[in-house]
Amino acid sequence: MHRKLLSYYRPKHTIFDIEKFADERSKLGGLAQEGMKTTGGTDVDWMIEHRGGFIVMENKTFSKDWIRLPVGQMITFEQMYKKLNVDDKCHFLIFGFEANVDFKNPKSTAWYFDMEDWKNGKICPNRTISFKKFGVHRREMTKITLEEYRVLMEKYWSEFEETNSSEKNQNIVIQEIRKKHPSAYKTWSELDHELLSKFWQDKLNEQSEDGKIHELSIRFGRNEGAIRSKLHKLGFLADWKK
Repeated sequence: MHRKLLSYYRPKHTIFDIEKFADERSKLGGLAQEGMKTTGGTDVDWMIEHRGGFIVMENKTFSKDWIRLPVGQMITFEQMYKKLNVDDKCHFLIFGFEANVDFKNPKSTAWYFDMEDWKNGKICPNRTISFKKFGVHRREMTKITLEEYRVLMEKYWSEFEETNSSEKNQNIVIQEIRKKHPSAYKTWSELDHELLSKFWQDKLNEQSEDGKIHELSIRFGRNEGAIRSKLHKLGFLADWKK
């Protein structure tokens, strides 16, 4: 039973050549030129991408209940999170571990916080810099077992699966609608606005409202509800819900 449990918690990815990995990292570090001012490393320990969603993890070791976060690294993390989370599909977590943590024991504990709480000032709210680093105390972080950590990762992974499935279903519906209305759900251009306004005003006294909207629907490849909505936004119709 114990062997089976350890097999379940076997990592999905491993570094096969540790020496080569360390050597490559040292080469990258040597690319910084003499005289450059640096504020700490900016790499991340793990980044997982799945169907347009991201899980980013950074691991730190506690020193007397504190983890230290280089200022330059946190500035980079803030910008990374901002870019990757534009559609709310990024979980960016920073973990604190004891130096002697047993990663093979699912009951071992860790502490973490996410970048959203950092951004909102919930973590390290009275931020002071010591030796170009921020300090975050254990009590500010959420305690979690390695077993719960794994469950959390699987939860995020499932979210990306569900989001992708929902988007796929929505795309199927849109493709079906576009068989009849080719421009359905496409962004209106400024030229579209100009042509719509011009046609509406040119034909003002020649057709009924329903007739003009029907013709515009054919011309623009959109359903009549979309035409009415756009005319309402442009100020030509007082009420478009018909």
